[in-house]
Amino acid sequence: APTAPSASGLAMDGNISLEWGSDAASVTATEATVNAGFEFEGYNVYQLPGAGSPLTEGVKVATYDKVNLIQNILDPSVDPLTGLVVNVVKQTGSDGGVQRYFNTDYDEVRGRPMSNGVKYYFAVTAYSYLSDNEGSPFKTLESGESRVTVVPHDPNPGYTAGDTFGSAVTVTHSGTANASVSVDVVSPDALTGDSYRVSFSEQAYYLDLDGNWHTTHPDSGSGKTTDLTGSSVSGVAETSYDVGTIDVVFNVDVQSPDYNYAEGVLLVFPEGTVINNAYESSDGVTSMFSDNEAMFGASTPSAYGYFSGGQVLYVNIDTPVDFPANPINVDYIIYDDGWATWWCADTSVGGGGNCETCESYGIGEDCNGEILSETINAEGTAEISTLAYYVQVEKHWNLHNTTDGVALLEKQTFVGGSDIWDGASAENASALHHNTNAAETVEGFTVNVEGGYASPNDAYDREAVGSGEYDIDSYLASGWAATAKAVDTWGSGITAVDYLQRDIHCVFNGVYGDYETDANGIVYRPIVSGGSSAWIDGSRVGDFTLHPDSNNPGDGSPFRINIPFEVWDMEDAGGPRQIDITIYDRIQSYDSGDTVYAFNPYNRMYTHFIMKPHAESEAALDEDALTWNVVWWHTDWVAGDTVKFKYANPIQIGQDEFTWSTTKGSTGTSDDVANVQVYPNPYYGFHELETSRNNKFVSFNHLPTTAKIDIYTLGGGFVKSIEKTDDGSQFARWDLRNQYGYPVASGLYIVRVSSGGNEKILKLALVQETQVLKYY
Repeated sequence: APTAPSASGLAMDGNISLEWGSDAASVTATEATVNAGFEFEGYNVYQLPGAGSPLTEGVKVATYDKVNLIQNILDPSVDPLTGLVVNVVKQTGSDGGVQRYFNTDYDEVRGRPMSNGVKYYFAVTAYSYLSDNEGSPFKTLESGESRVTVVPHDPNPGYTAGDTFGSAVTVTHSGTANASVSVDVVSPDALTGDSYRVSFSEQAYYLDLDGNWHTTHPDSGSGKTTDLTGSSVSGVAETSYDVGTIDVVFNVDVQSPDYNYAEGVLLVFPEGTVINNAYESSDGVTSMFSDNEAMFGASTPSAYGYFSGGQVLYVNIDTPVDFPANPINVDYIIYDDGWATWWCADTSVGGGGNCETCESYGIGEDCNGEILSETINAEGTAEISTLAYYVQVEKHWNLHNTTDGVALLEKQTFVGGSDIWDGASAENASALHHNTNAAETVEGFTVNVEGGYASPNDAYDREAVGSGEYDIDSYLASGWAATAKAVDTWGSGITAVDYLQRDIHCVFNGVYGDYETDANGIVYRPIVSGGSSAWIDGSRVGDFTLHPDSNNPGDGSPFRINIPFEVWDMEDAGGPRQIDITIYDRIQSYDSGDTVYAFNPYNRMYTHFIMKPHAESEAALDEDALTWNVVWWHTDWVAGDTVKFKYANPIQIGQDEFTWSTTKGSTGTSDDVANVQVYPNPYYGFHELETSRNNKFVSFNHLPTTAKIDIYTLGGGFVKSIEKTDDGSQFARWDLRNQYGYPVASGLYIVRVSSGGNEKILKLALVQETQVLKYY
């Protein structure tokens, strides 16, 4: 049977919660252990009538099982009526997903809402399933019970609530991704009040001949101690599909005591190395190569470098004749982005002006101009000695407590409701994140990441706002290209995600001129004002040299033409900016008598956006600045219309991160007795919370941390004194006995509750059962 979970309870006002996910070792023992083929399948939650009641007397209130089509599990059992062995349902799953917490405000045993001050008894079990069960007498086994007793109550006097069960913590996003992080509180008592960060990284793994995974940076990189202390580059070679070449895969590890990123990375291969290609795996930074050097990013500090650590670089080279017998030594320089130097410097010299904060952190320079840390690069040599037959590059998210610097979760691959590696991640760190509700509990909360890493391959939405009629898609939609990126539809263009993720608006504000007939008899209707100037790069049906626009040089080369709309990059760092576009006339012919439009409103036009400021693009058509292809099947525009092209913003390593803080509840000193009450009052012989006739009591509630309860007869005779100590509870009981241990008589009693300098007087009516003393 599975290992029993380790459950704990949380009492709240009129409701309770159970939680059994905080103990990571217990969760692993329960869910990751496979015993004789039996694998973890789910959890059951029971409510019991009493502390010692068996499960058979309880009510199963919840089942949380894996989403795997295993629901009702039948096993043989003896029918008590017939004595025959029949198959009966032992477990009733629903494919609802694993969950490690339970919350309710309803008493299933008594069939009514929960009451404050009442003890409720629960048990949590785990059950397993034997998938290969041919010939086995059992298909499922259930663990022992983890029992929990919970007494709901409103907040204790002096308690200041923090984040409560089920509350969603506010998360701040830094970056451009269409992504989010949800933080849900499942164990308020375990909250720390600390601050947290989810960041993203990449890791390259290689598979050795024995089928074992290894990271690419054991000790293959060495660097001198600098401002980027501990930063290094390491790598492994992988066989390439291009015969005679290998892909050298590098991991960039950035460590910086003054919070700097790296501006760029320079890789210098041995003399004579032939470099065929170089790129960063996410296309998030510009890469260039020449001779035996490959450069990623820049070498001049900008204060906002791309490399945060964990990025993966690829360089394809001709295979050295003596490799892998002799390793390849690659020198590297990791260029500091100088963020601390800029952020701490005085504003008079163009800095950030944060010297006081910098003094406290010991970075940059202090307010007297004394240098505390410098912009210094990290240098070293990466030894490439391993030839792998398979390299797997994974993107991960990581959770750190930024208050104490502890890594809580690392190399997580559960994103957007599923494991993006479907369990095939090299380290399988998200193995127990079965579904969204099964996120691992850390320091009182769970974390789920929504979004994706994949660069967009086309617009995910094209929204036409206005009264015109539009039919728009792309080469990808028609199956004419692998993506709608210009690199696939044109053969060149931008690959950097930072540009491809930007939304584009086409604003129609052009004005048609009169119809004109040119010397070839072609009727032409130009745009005479509004709109924008664009490139036209060709035509399919008509002879492009005969295009009727007056700007046509007549030699078949691209030229500028006025079109009825402007093109705007809506996500430039400086705000929306007008960019350029090139168009291609797919359908119009240029024969005598034909009517031609600058931008055909009634049939196909092909376009590519040019991610350059409009004015800068007029000199020459820059094919390297192309981004997206668009096919305009029908563009019957109306002035004032806007067509919005929306492109997904993927999660980018080093650019996106999420931060938040939790609020921990606190208990202060309180002498408040104003709300103290006694239950039941009046007392009639017994009440339902008494478990036996020898267990009689009334309960005082809303008591402060410490209090004294003095009980008197109506005539002023002293009966008993009860000292309530700091036990974390607001309750205290009187066993209806006097100071000598004898049962008190029926009647009216005066109760004085005091704490500090405060006191409250209560009246308590008792009607006792007939008392028969054993000894007197």
